[in-house]
Amino acid sequence: RGSPGAPAAHAPRPAPVPIADQADLFSDRAIRTFALELPEGRWRRLREGALEERWAAAVLTVEGARIGVVGVRFKGAAGTLAGCVRGGEVVCAKLPLKLRFDRYDAQRRLFGLSRINLHAMARDRSLLRERLAYRVFERAGIPAPRTAWARLVVNGKSIEQATLSNRDTIEVRGVKWVFRSAV
Repeated sequence: RGSPGAPAAHAPRPAPVPIADQADLFSDRAIRTFALELPEGRWRRLREGALEERWAAAVLTVEGARIGVVGVRFKGAAGTLAGCVRGGEVVCAKLPLKLRFDRYDAQRRLFGLSRINLHAMARDRSLLRERLAYRVFERAGIPAPRTAWARLVVNGKSIEQATLSNRDTIEVRGVKWVFRSAV
């Protein structure tokens, strides 16, 4: 027991929970850990040039399973990312990322997905707004990205306030939904 106001002791992280399929990746069964490994210099240059949205290669592991070399870049130069860079300095602890599994290997997928977004939710202290909004859309029959919370680890270090929204893109699913009567 710590004194009032003292930081809480960190509990050990649970063992990885294997992912059964794409639906399980976006389920509430577990908070998934996405771990990226890349040379420190590459990671530093990526952060310093975040607004340029340049791709870099990194080895991705999800829940302890090695996925392979994927493309990674920061996302949202005209949106939330722009507010996180002032005078060329990154001022936010977390930045939104895009992971592209097929960037360096056209056949690479994560349970059929070619890409995924990791939203930083920098302006949402509750970490609930995005998930709740998309769930409301989904239940109303409106196509919406699937979301699940995720942890991001880069080079063995958990990103501060590591809970990110793991959001898929609805490009193909959305097009199929909009044109469902023509199919």
